[in-house]
Amino acid sequence: MSQLMRQKTKICFIIEHLNFGGAEKQLYLAAKHLNKGLFDITICCLRNVGAFGEKLIQEGYKVIVFGKKRKIDIPFMIRLTHFLRKN
Repeated sequence: MSQLMRQKTKICFIIEHLNFGGAEKQLYLAAKHLNKGLFDITICCLRNVGAFGEKLIQEGYKVIVFGKKRKIDIPFMIRLTHFLRKN
């Protein structure tokens, strides 16, 4: 199959926030090193976007914030489940 006909593989990173920290930096570096021509990358932040999230948005990545409020947040779980099934 030619490169033009191949669909991109979807990757969804899920993280609580993208403020400065170890896990956040690793996610940022992983996203930066994936080939955008081969992968459709989405980053889902459960709470807030943070500094790394702002950098990723500026660099053209899809960053979605779900705005989780509490430890147990049923509306958040419904939104996340719906998003993952749809995408």
